[in-house]
Amino acid sequence: MGERRRRKQITAAAQRIPAVMAHPSFKAAPWATIREHAANSLAAAEASTSLAQRRGTSGAAKAEKAAAYAAGAGGGMVGIE
Repeated sequence: MGERRRRKQITAAAQRIPAVMAHPSFKAAPWATIREHAANSLAAAEASTSLAQRRGTSGAAKAEKAAAYAAGAGGGMVGIE
């Protein structure tokens, strides 16, 4: 990973963490919320992978992109993205 990309990810995480910590769902049950987010992220990555395979396109690049999106920006706690 290049320096620019690493810094961009760190900046994004620094903005996201306080929002996660303040989220009512996380405050009520942190471990359950983390499990739910992980399950949603995995489901999103698998869905985009299977869609790419059905279309006959290169699934590896699209799956990697979807997994990065799911881990960083999508899936999980509503209102945090």
